[in-house]
Amino acid sequence: MVKHVMKLNHLQSLQLTSYPIKESWGHLKLEPLSGLENLSRLKLSGDIDNPSIIVNTNGLPQNLTILTLVDSALRDDPMPVLQKLHNLRSLYLNDRSYMGSSMVCSKGGFPQLQVLKMSFLFNLEELILEEQVLQKLVEF
Repeated sequence: MVKHVMKLNHLQSLQLTSYPIKESWGHLKLEPLSGLENLSRLKLSGDIDNPSIIVNTNGLPQNLTILTLVDSALRDDPMPVLQKLHNLRSLYLNDRSYMGSSMVCSKGGFPQLQVLKMSFLFNLEELILEEQVLQKLVEF
């Protein structure tokens, strides 16, 4: 199904949800979404079968303004990649979207981010913010 979505060149908003019914089901089988150049809003709910889509530089469209991850169970810190999405204005990390204990936002990261919401990240112990990061944040 995702292969068909990749052909929708003018797509601006996308929400993909997968709920586990059996052990082998419930995974979002994603390919890199970077080809969806007009995509500005993305919500992914469910374990991501290929988490490198989120934690590697070329996996997401650069024009994203709103990104929501729910139940993604990411093991690697997504911030090093997400902070480079220069148009991102709202980021929502909810309900087990990240399973690690630490996140790092590096110097100059998230230049346009205004809203950062994180909830039910049960393993998260620290959020490290370096200098000149989240300069436009108005809601946390």
